[in-house]
Amino acid sequence: MCPGLLPPNLYEARIMNVPTTIPLIALRAWPSLVGAKFIERVTTPVPANPDTIFDIYETKTGQLLTFVRTDYADPRDEIAEFHTVSRRYRAGDLLKPHNETMTITVQEHDEMEGDFFITDESAAYFKVYYYVAKTVQ
Repeated sequence: MCPGLLPPNLYEARIMNVPTTIPLIALRAWPSLVGAKFIERVTTPVPANPDTIFDIYETKTGQLLTFVRTDYADPRDEIAEFHTVSRRYRAGDLLKPHNETMTITVQEHDEMEGDFFITDESAAYFKVYYYVAKTVQ
């Protein structure tokens, strides 16, 4: 991970503890996030340079989902980090983009199929990876 690489707009939102909006590209990939209620933001305790942000949402059907924004898509490490910093939530399988009825089991990065995440190449400094994990409290 390369700390400090999140675009300034994500960093500012995290510092002010304001829920950020979900990018349109992610809403198209995971439509269950449309209209979902923001519950909580979980980040690492290092406030100066977060490299991953976990936003927890509750969908209209009551399902908890964690929307992950990161600079490097390695879900096994990210989910382990999430479990370390979150005392209340546990993340599980990932929802497949553009087909939420399919889930993907988190494995080592090299063993993951390449379609567990989407990227936002319009980010100002670098590629941002998004993925969504089923979550339980």
